Amino acid sequence: MVVELHGSMGSRSPLINWFLEERSIPYEMKPPRPSNHPFGQVPFLVDGDVEVFESGAILLYLADKYDTACDTPEKRALVTKWVVWANASLDPICFAENERGQVIGTRLDQPGRAISVLEDMLATKDYLVGDQLSASYLNYVPVFFAQVDLSETPAMHLAKPTQMLLPPL
Repeated sequence: MVVELHGSMGSRSPLINWFLEERSIPYEMKPPRPSNHPFGQVPFLVDGDVEVFESGAILLYLADKYDTACDTPEKRALVTKWVVWANASLDPICFAENERGQVIGTRLDQPGRAISVLEDMLATKDYLVGDQLSASYLNYVPVFFAQVDLSETPAMHLAKPTQMLLPPL
């Protein structure tokens, strides 16, 4: 069975595409609407009888099912902590919203501690968890920072995903 991904370029759907491509998981792109997402948003994933919404939850589900990076509770915890952190702490920096919840820009001109911590970690290793691309890494991938001067954060600028091509939606 082929995974179905409802998504768009203007969402976190490309992160899911990237993970699916990296793991050679067969999938089919579907339009953002209609989907069964309870809030009518994307990304939204259908894998047989399983329906998952929210990018972090989708990445964790796919990692559990298709990736050895989460094959023990200890490894899963390493990945989960970064996925949850990125969704809770990094998203507000990357996606500035108005009072109606619409994305109107970024706050990347005021990155603060979040970016410096990532920079420090990536200065000593290529990935946040393990030695390969994982759900934890994709959740902060520098594609979010494409319009930002990262010259003062060379480790983030040189992060491995910047060398990969994002598959088209």
